[in-house]
Order: sequence, then structure tokens, then C-alpha cells
Amino acid sequence: MRRWIAMVGMMMLVSVAWAGGPSQEGMMAEMANCSICKSMVPHLDELTPVCSNEIITMSDGMAMYHTVSDESKLELFRSVMNEMDAAGMATASYTDEQIKSELCGFCQGIHGLLSAGAVMSSGMSPNGKLMVITSQDPEVQAKIASFTKNAQEMMGG
Repeated sequence: MRRWIAMVGMMMLVSVAWAGGPSQEGMMAEMANCSICKSMVPHLDELTPVCSNEIITMSDGMAMYHTVSDESKLELFRSVMNEMDAAGMATASYTDEQIKSELCGFCQGIHGLLSAGAVMSSGMSPNGKLMVITSQDPEVQAKIASFTKNAQEMMGG
């Protein structure tokens, strides 16, 4: 299956949760129960204050860029991302029921895009990670655009 960079979903949920709001507890519980995002939960206090995220609309998909402002946290950031990548790869064999019960809503969304035929690629930058989800299929591009809009609204921009 396509490479999972589930850190994106987690970081978006964390950003919203860290900012507070009426659904903070719900999001935190969802992360803790997500087979991908749960790798981040023990590190929230340390990483969330130094991480930022940008969601970029592209002509054929979207990009998500995560940056870490404190170089001393990069090793931890990359380690957690590697754990989440491995957990994401394991979802390739998930049944529909497992997807619903073992993934948070955001990771379900990414899984749905990939299952619909979107392609994910990623790479580390000197201070973070970039993930790109694209498709040549106009129907899948529309799904990515909808997901992107929801993610941007969740992130407040």
C-alpha cells in the first residue's frame, strides 16, 4: 500500500487540541485510540509547542508541511514520525471495520483518499517533513480538495 505519513493527521489534531476548544477532550481521546496517532500522545507536551503545520492546495491535490522550530526536538519528531509511518503502513491490511474502529477521523480520511487511488509521497526537510497527496483522476482530485478544505478549516486557515 502507499506510504503513510500519518504524522500529518496527528499534528493537525494536536494543533487544534493544543489551542483548546470545546472538542479538545474528544480529539485527544480519538488520538489516543488511533493506531497511528497514539505514538504521538506521550510526546504532546514536548513537541506540540515547537511544531507548526501548513496545508497547501495544489492543482492536483494537496501538500502538508510540518516544521519544528526547536532543533533539539528534531530527533524526537523524526522518531515519532517513523513510528507513525510504520503504524500507517500496517493499515494496508485493515478491514473496513478496523479502519472505522482503529483510526481517528483524520487518518480515516487519508486512508480513504489513498484507497480511492490518490498517491502519497513525502520527504524530510532540514526542519520538518513534507507530505503530498495527488491524483490524476478528477474524481479523486475532488475528494482531495474536499479533504483539504476541511483540514484548512480545522487548522484555522
